[in-house]
Amino acid sequence: MEQKAAEYQALQAEINPHFLHNVLNLLIALNRLGDRTGLEQSIISLSKMFRYTCEHNFNSTIKQEFDFIRDYLFLQKTRFDERLEFQIYIEPGLEEFEIPKLLVQPLVENAIVHGLEPSDGNEIIQLSAVMASGYNGDKFILINVINSGLPFIENKSYKRVGLKSIEERLAIFSPNSFFIIRGGMDKPSKCTIMIPQKKEGD
Repeated sequence: MEQKAAEYQALQAEINPHFLHNVLNLLIALNRLGDRTGLEQSIISLSKMFRYTCEHNFNSTIKQEFDFIRDYLFLQKTRFDERLEFQIYIEPGLEEFEIPKLLVQPLVENAIVHGLEPSDGNEIIQLSAVMASGYNGDKFILINVINSGLPFIENKSYKRVGLKSIEERLAIFSPNSFFIIRGGMDKPSKCTIMIPQKKEGD
């Protein structure tokens, strides 16, 4: 458990060097274009992302995680312009639901790195957190990441994009949770994280 905790802390403190390289080039381009507003907003977003990753806590809330992803996607949107669109939704009442920190971000990064960057097409990324009921009446929080870009190919990118880590972290955080990947080829790729809502007294 201590070894896993150390691994997760290292993961949380990491900003993808590839992403950072692209953002720094973006800042240089905005500066040369004289886009002071875009440059300032991009620097603020990057600063907020670093502050979030540097906080020494293992868990976060859905709102905090989604705000982090919003800043990430804002920077990517500035980079890709009309090629990238994104939608983010949190069902009212789920904002403070606790999840492992940086649990969702790798899925969104995967959608950019493997769904948009290698192609010349456009992509829409939909991120949502909603409540759902099981057959026995138990409540689950569903976190969905849907992207319309290039299809997800599990056997080529599973370990590379850290998706295995999501399963491992979920198993420790909430053993009855699930992580499911569907779609691809002629359908949008859909990644779903399903976490049971704790009952009173649990």
